[in-house]
Amino acid sequence: MLEVVMKKVLMVGALLTCGVLNIVAQNSQGHDSQGNDSHGLSRGFVTADFPFESIFIGTDFTEIQHMSLPPGNYFANASAVVASNDPQFHEADYFFTVYGGVQGTEARGLVGGTLNNFHSLPLTTGFSIAAPSVLGVACISDTSRIVVSQQSSITAITVDRLTIQH
Repeated sequence: MLEVVMKKVLMVGALLTCGVLNIVAQNSQGHDSQGNDSHGLSRGFVTADFPFESIFIGTDFTEIQHMSLPPGNYFANASAVVASNDPQFHEADYFFTVYGGVQGTEARGLVGGTLNNFHSLPLTTGFSIAAPSVLGVACISDTSRIVVSQQSSITAITVDRLTIQH
């Protein structure tokens, strides 16, 4: 049986405008689904309460959201919305960052061509960090000040074991 405890934590520093929902789940049996010994704890981190505002995406990396994380193994996902009113099509790439470097596989999309054209790009990754770090969502476009995005939520969940298959 899982016991779920939720509490809202206001992060200090770079995340002053971004709340984080902290979820802790305890597996009372102490074993994973294959019967192996398990620590039985998972922590979930979710960004929330951020302002809704357009962020111009340029030809340099533009961070649209981030969250601080303690050391651990993580499974993370996010969804970024990209939009343009330009009659030309433009490429936009979105990806996770950890320690300021690209993490996982990028999501790429074409936007524009019609009035108010937009779409959502999903991101998922697994990673391990040995020290506190910042997980971010960043993007880049083929043209400056034509493509816009907005802050989006990020979910990061700790896992006892992480296997990344290529």
